[in-house]
Parts: sequence; C-alpha cells; structure tokens
Amino acid sequence: MSLSDHDWRTALRSFLRWWLGELSSLIPAAWQQRWRIGAAVTIHPAADHVRIDLIEGEDGRTFREDMAIEDLTAENWEEIRSFLTDRRASVELPSSEAHILRLDLPVAAMRDAHSAVAVQLLHRAPVAPEKLYWALSRVEHHATAARATVVLARRSRLDDLAAQFEAQDIASPPIVVRLDGEEAILRGGLAVNLSPQRRSARRTRAAAALLILSIPITLFGVAELLLWSGEREVATLRKDNAPKVKALALATQTDLLQRALAPLAQRPVISAALADLAGALPPGTTLATLSIDDSRMEVALASEIKPDEVAAIARKARAFVLVPSSPGEQGGKGAIAFQATLK
Repeated sequence: MSLSDHDWRTALRSFLRWWLGELSSLIPAAWQQRWRIGAAVTIHPAADHVRIDLIEGEDGRTFREDMAIEDLTAENWEEIRSFLTDRRASVELPSSEAHILRLDLPVAAMRDAHSAVAVQLLHRAPVAPEKLYWALSRVEHHATAARATVVLARRSRLDDLAAQFEAQDIASPPIVVRLDGEEAILRGGLAVNLSPQRRSARRTRAAAALLILSIPITLFGVAELLLWSGEREVATLRKDNAPKVKALALATQTDLLQRALAPLAQRPVISAALADLAGALPPGTTLATLSIDDSRMEVALASEIKPDEVAAIARKARAFVLVPSSPGEQGGKGAIAFQATLK
C-alpha cells in the first residue's frame, strides 16, 4: 500500500507538530509566556461595514465600523495598526465572495495535487484561472478516486483589499476563507506585525540561538584542524627521522646478533669453521638458519646455490659436508644445508 502525496504531507505535519512540542517543552514556562504570540485579530470586510474580532487569551472583543473598508478614516486605520501590532492577524473574506468547487481526481494524480487541480481549473473554473486566487481546502480519499475541495476568489478583489493596507503603510495580512471550520489561505501576507521592541528581542534571541548552535560546529572545526596539524607534524617527523630510525634499528639488530654470537668466539673450532664457510660462499649469499650443539654445527643457506657452486663450497669449507635432505626442509626453494662435526 503506497501513501499518497496528501498522506505524506499529513504525516510530515504531524511529526513536525510533535517535534516542535517536544522542543517547546524544554523551554521554561516563564520564557514561553514572554515569547508566545497568543493574541489574534481577524478583520472581516463586508460591503457596508468592517468588523474586527480581537482575541487575547480567553477574552474576546469585537469592534465594528459601519462603512466599507475603502471608506475608513486615518483614525480608523491607526486603530487597526495598533490592533495588528504583536498579534497574529488575518483578513477573512466573506463566504459570499468565495466560490466552492469540488473536483473528482484519480488517486494517482494526488501525488502532485496542486498541479492536478491547476489543470482541472483550466476547464472547470468559472473564469480564467489567471483572474483567480485559489486554495486547496480539503482532500477526501476514496478507494478509486479522491475528491478535492477548492476555494476560489476573484484576484482583483483580494488585491484591492491588500492595497487598502499597503496604502496606509501596513503590510497586508493573509487573506483567508473559512470553510466548515477550516481556514484556507487564498493570498499570503504578513501574519504577525511585530513591534520594534519585540522585533529587537527576537533578533537577540535568534543571534543567541545561532551562537549556541555554532558552538559544536566550531569545536568540530577546531578539532579537525588540530588533528590535521598533528598528522602533518607526525608525517614531517617520520620523514625527517626515518634515516635515524633505520640506522638505530640496524644498530640494535647488529648488537643483538653480536651478543648472540659472542659465545661462539670462545670456541676456536667454531670460529675457524665459520671463517672457512664464509670464504667459500658466493657473494650475496644469505643464511637461513644456524644451529650448534656440543658436537655438530649445521648451516642452512637461504639463497639458491648452483650445483657447481655447491662443489666449490665443499672443496673450500672442508669442515662442512652437504646434508642429504630436501631443499624445502632447509629454509626455502633451492636452499642448501651444510653440516660440520665439532671436535
């Protein structure tokens, strides 16, 4: 079962409401009370009067001027300006000036509901779509189709209402239509006109929030810089000290070898046998193993030895004889082992 575009948006809105609620619960109640825009003002323009509903908390008041919005005086507009300051505002269009259109659309088309409705309005709208503001108020999903409720209003009327506010240097609030208790925004606008004091306070809080959010980013950046600098320093030290480290390792290996071979120098027969073997071996020959017990010394060569070289070694190193064993048992491919009897 696949989710439609409307279902995804509903789920996303529900998640955002929950997440914002969780975040707001972390803010002390006293701070929330200071920051909350709890007051709301709704302006209802009619043909012969203007009604203003002002709600603050649980209290509500209604103001009425028996004249069209176009006929309001400067004093009336100053009063409206004071109502709009630091309150959530909207202009509610009378339902008589809105047209309700219900469209039956395929379920697949609701993946992009806005585009699907726009195409249908080309054929179903009472006037050309470019002369209208419209909003998708509700979508009812059924098994094989979806019913979209669309609210339409004349663009010229809504633009005229917005122009009345802008002529008084007041940002126009959103213009909405209320349908079955649900609000549909036909023309966007400034929902909250903040006073200079509250605007300054919000800027200060926004700057503080950005500063707090920048702390982990700054720490991460500094840590990465220090890590990069440390790795670069280690690489430089490794490069500069590589010859010294190599020389130290060779010196240590030589010292350990000298310590291991030191007891051999105390037995002349071993020294002489090794000297004969060293003189008989071809240049570049390396030893694989060297084992010595009380009566026998065995040397395995790691390098490959040619047959004629084996005979030459046997002639020169007379104390040694070739051990009759397979080369693989003596340290590698082609390896040869020699054995000497100690007297």
